Amino acid sequence: MKQITLFIALVFSTFVFAQQALITGYVDSPCPSANGRVLEIYVDGTIDFTGWAVQRQSNGNGFTTNIDLSSFATISDAFIYITNNEAIFTGEFGISTNILENSNINSNGDDAFQIIDNNSIVIDRFGEDGVDGTGTAWEHEDSYYLRNDLSNANGGNFDPVNWTFGTLQVLDGQGTCNGGPALSTIVALGSFQPAVTSTSDLIITEIFSGQAGTDLTADWFEIENVGTGAWVSGVDGDLYYDDESADPTTADIWMFDLTAASTTGSVYFANNGTGGGKTVALSYSAGFALKPAQLFDRQCVDNCVLSVDSASPLVGTSTSGFSNVTMTESGPNTGVFESWDSEGVS
Repeated sequence: MKQITLFIALVFSTFVFAQQALITGYVDSPCPSANGRVLEIYVDGTIDFTGWAVQRQSNGNGFTTNIDLSSFATISDAFIYITNNEAIFTGEFGISTNILENSNINSNGDDAFQIIDNNSIVIDRFGEDGVDGTGTAWEHEDSYYLRNDLSNANGGNFDPVNWTFGTLQVLDGQGTCNGGPALSTIVALGSFQPAVTSTSDLIITEIFSGQAGTDLTADWFEIENVGTGAWVSGVDGDLYYDDESADPTTADIWMFDLTAASTTGSVYFANNGTGGGKTVALSYSAGFALKPAQLFDRQCVDNCVLSVDSASPLVGTSTSGFSNVTMTESGPNTGVFESWDSEGVS
C-alpha cells in the first residue's frame, strides 16, 4: 500500500518582488533661487515610512544629510515628492499630493541621493558613493533625470544605464516661473512604470501511485506552473511528498487501539503492528472507528472501513474483550485488507 501526500497548496504563488521604494526622477529647477527642485520616489507596493529617510551626498562627500520620510506614513503604489519649495513645484507640475518640503533638496547637478529604511539599509541609490557628479555620465546641471521603466530598487548598486538624462542646461530659462512653458511640458514626472510583479502558480494536475507488486520506481505526480513567473528551486521553497508505507516490499498492517476512550483512541497506520507509526485521534461515531474524512485522508474507501453493527463496543473500555485489532493488507501494495466481525474474528 502506498499513499502520497503533497505538502503544497493547490495554488502555490511566489512573488518575485515585494514592496520597494525607488528614486524615479529629479529636476534641477531653473526657477529663481533654484526653487522647485524636486526628488521623485515611486512606492511599489505598500510601505510604512516610519524611520525611513532620504540621504543626500553633496559634491562626493558622503551621504551625510538626512531627510526624514516618517511624515509620509503609509504609502501604497504611488509617487511621493520632496521639494525645496512646494508652491513653485505645484505650480510647474500641477502635483498637490504626497509632497514633503525640505530645503535639503538642493542638488545643482552633481549630488547623489539614496533611500534607507528604518534599519539604515540602503534600498535605492542615484549617483556614486564618494564621487562628485561633475563630468560623469550622471551629471544633471540645470537638467533632469528619470528612471527607466521596469526598473527595480538597486540596493546601492547604481548604474547610469538605468536612467534617462536631459541635456545639460536644457531647463535654462524654462518654466512659468521664468515666463516660459511649465516644466511639466519638458519633464514627465509621474510617468515611471514599475516592473510587473510575476507569480509562479503551481497546481497538481495528476497523481499516479501504488504500482502493482513491489516496483515503486514509476510512481509519480505531475505539477504544472500556470503562473506568469518561474518557480525557482532553492529559492521558492521545497516541494516534497510523504510516502507513508512502512515497508514497500511487504504487506502493511493497521492496528486499531479500541480500548482507549473515544477521544483518545488511536490508529497506527502502516506500522506493521509495532506501534510508533502514523497516529490519529479517533472519534467513534455511526459504528466507524474512523470518520469518513479520516478515511479519505488515508486514501481509503470501502476496503478499510472498520465498522460494527453497533457503536457501543467501540466506545470507552471494550466490552468485547479485544484490544489492538489489526487489519493486514492482502499483499504488498494491494491496498486491500482482511475484514473482521464485531468480536474481532477475521
